[in-house]
Amino acid sequence: AEDTVQWVTTNKINYRVNPSLRLQGKFNYSDTKDQVGDTNDATFTEAAVGFAYRPINHDRLNVLGRITYLYDLQPVSQSIEPDEKSLIASLESSYQLNQRWELGGKLAHKEGEIRSDRDAGNWSRNDATLAAVRVRYHMTKNWDAMAQYHWLNSDESQDTQHGAMIAVDRHIGENMKIGLGYNFTNFNDDLSNTDGDAEGWFINLVGKY
Repeated sequence: AEDTVQWVTTNKINYRVNPSLRLQGKFNYSDTKDQVGDTNDATFTEAAVGFAYRPINHDRLNVLGRITYLYDLQPVSQSIEPDEKSLIASLESSYQLNQRWELGGKLAHKEGEIRSDRDAGNWSRNDATLAAVRVRYHMTKNWDAMAQYHWLNSDESQDTQHGAMIAVDRHIGENMKIGLGYNFTNFNDDLSNTDGDAEGWFINLVGKY
């Protein structure tokens, strides 16, 4: 028998400093307690602040930055993943060279800790650093092709992994595109998810304004 109580809150704020710069913050929190055993069944915390810089007098440039704090104690009934807490900083930029070509890149670093004994025991470091370079080619009016090469240095595995990712996108109207791609590595460019199961096909959905 189960008797649980869960509290959840999601919060988001968006502020336009000027037509070229926007700031955004979010805070998501959930806490689940088992009333039968009076124990903490799960806790999740995500707090982030970021910015988007798109100069109106030079709209070929786009810069995104974000700092995120994560704490994840997953339910015993759903996962055997270790407890994790981390602080992640990322900076991403793209530049439109001309009507056909776009270049981009990303740098991210995670100061992380994990523990194998659930909700108890000592924490061990799990830092990681990611770098990526990307090129996008506008083939026709409605189709784009993208190729990315990325590197991941992980303290947990004590090595550096690297490889490519490719995708083809189709524009749907003026504000959305959807694509299909393949990741040749077992990681992606999101350091909040380093489970090592990212290899394979993926669907890409992008909205723009």
